[in-house]
Amino acid sequence: MRNRNKVKHHLLRLQLLRNRNRVKLHLLPLLQLLRNRNKVKHLLLLLQLLRNRNISLPFLKETVGGFPLETFSFETVKVDPEGNIIQRETKQGKQFSVDLGDDVFLDMVQIPGGTFMMGSPESEERRDDDEAQQQLTVDDFYMGKYEVTQEQWQAIMGNNPSRFDKGGKYPVEKVSWDDCQEFCKKLS
Repeated sequence: MRNRNKVKHHLLRLQLLRNRNRVKLHLLPLLQLLRNRNKVKHLLLLLQLLRNRNISLPFLKETVGGFPLETFSFETVKVDPEGNIIQRETKQGKQFSVDLGDDVFLDMVQIPGGTFMMGSPESEERRDDDEAQQQLTVDDFYMGKYEVTQEQWQAIMGNNPSRFDKGGKYPVEKVSWDDCQEFCKKLS
């Protein structure tokens, strides 16, 4: 219990210092409290208290494969049959950026997992027999935010197969399914 009070005391100091942008200087006393046999218990307590007080520290950022996840905003629109926008909504997503070298980056966005129905309803016209509906559950995954560019392909694969070699920022083309599988494998 004594250590719990010390942790709370240091968190209050941390909160005050955070407001003055001096957080980094006073983390050491707080982390030194964790140097005993109850390290895990105290660390979990510390993380819970940090979350409860909305204190964000750079080393506690969520990461994917060592890349820090960052939140970004985007807008979705709903349109009527004529294409007129009838509703706008701002949402947030998570992304990370991979440095491929030579100032070439690949932005990846999180696609949240979920459950959905795949296939066609039996009432759909021209429905094939292999399109029976089934419920699928997919885990979170990451996908490129934009099309793969020629410079990104060059950085990963070592060549540019594009017929229209217009420059690095243009989408890569003239690649097969197998080429794309190899690109993903090398990227991973």
